[in-house]
Amino acid sequence: MESSRQSVMMHCCQKIACKSCVDEWFSKNQTCPYCRENFKDPTIPKYTDVSWLDCVSEIINVYSLTADQETICPLHSKQYEYICQDCNQYICAGCLFDMITGASNKHKNHKLISIQEEFSKIKQKIIQKMPAIVQYLDKLKEYALDLRQNSRDLNGDKDEINGDMAEKFNVIIKLVKNEFQQRDEILTRLKALGANAINDLNEEIKAAKAQLSNGTAASITEALNNLKAVERKNEKFKNIASTTLLKNPLLPDYHTFEIRIPNFIEIKNKYELLPQDEVRYIYSKKIPCYGNKWRAKIYPNGNGNGLGTHLSFFVELLSGPVELTPYQYRVEVIPTNPGAAQIWKQYSSDYISTDSWGWNKAASLSTITTPDYIDKNETLTLQLSIRACARYQECADMKALIDRKRQKIKALKELLKRNEVSTDKVETEEDEEDGE
Repeated sequence: MESSRQSVMMHCCQKIACKSCVDEWFSKNQTCPYCRENFKDPTIPKYTDVSWLDCVSEIINVYSLTADQETICPLHSKQYEYICQDCNQYICAGCLFDMITGASNKHKNHKLISIQEEFSKIKQKIIQKMPAIVQYLDKLKEYALDLRQNSRDLNGDKDEINGDMAEKFNVIIKLVKNEFQQRDEILTRLKALGANAINDLNEEIKAAKAQLSNGTAASITEALNNLKAVERKNEKFKNIASTTLLKNPLLPDYHTFEIRIPNFIEIKNKYELLPQDEVRYIYSKKIPCYGNKWRAKIYPNGNGNGLGTHLSFFVELLSGPVELTPYQYRVEVIPTNPGAAQIWKQYSSDYISTDSWGWNKAASLSTITTPDYIDKNETLTLQLSIRACARYQECADMKALIDRKRQKIKALKELLKRNEVSTDKVETEEDEEDGE
């Protein structure tokens, strides 16, 4: 009973398969035929030789021929000595004698083999395969030891990484705490100065009222000068919020760009009269940031549920990551009056190239068309800020930019080399034509 295949065991799912079959499969595919695991690295073995299992299969086949039969022939009461391969049955010497004498034609012209001889062959094969079995067992033991060692190494790596992270976070916490204390001290001083300024201003107001009641030109002029002096003192309290904000050291800094829209009110009114199917938006210039290209898409008269009531603002990624990547973006309307309220929107979205995210209701038109936000030339100034949501993404974007630059340089060098070869060929042909 010759073996019909050389058995192998798949590394990914431990399935047993025929070597020639899986080799043919892998010549056309890069996935396991059973569990479909993808074999990206062709240098990693996909299976292990377990051809010693074929011997076990042969033993099972021999015993399965007549698994439910007794070992004594019921016709002749003799021990079975042969196997009829055509009938898959045991036969005894009496059955063989009947076939020779013509008393029975049941196994005539069939292929008969000796049970003892067949088992001797299988035994010999097992003996031959035993070193491979022992070798495979040793490999399994080594594999088990490697797994245990890898498990210990993995736990060690985890503890080391956790320790490094805890140490670095402690440094960051101390930095934030120190910065907070510094900013808090600034605010405390400003609050004290503010309280004193309020008291001084109340006193100046009382004095001004008294001087105004006198009605003399000198007293009125003195009151005006005193109020101007108080106003100059209070300049230090402007933009307090921007000087006391804390930055998150875990996040990259914003990249900020200014967008100016001249004649904003005129443009808004023009777009308000456009038909529904006309283009109602304007684009900013292309904005390079983190190795990507962005731009703003602005609807001066609004879009969607903000049509006619709000400025609509969207942030578009023209070229960048090919997989969804989170970015944080912020738009702010810059007031012309320092005392005007801050108007801003901020959000985080998952971007892929050509994606666009933003707001239909970024800012109320009735508010931003006032002199607090529009200058004398009716110019509206917006500030767009963009940042990656993690420093590793910032590095990944810059690496992608460097890779693109390298590819471009390589292509230019190849083009230059081809042009040089082409130029040399033309010069050679011209020399030959000149007889040189």
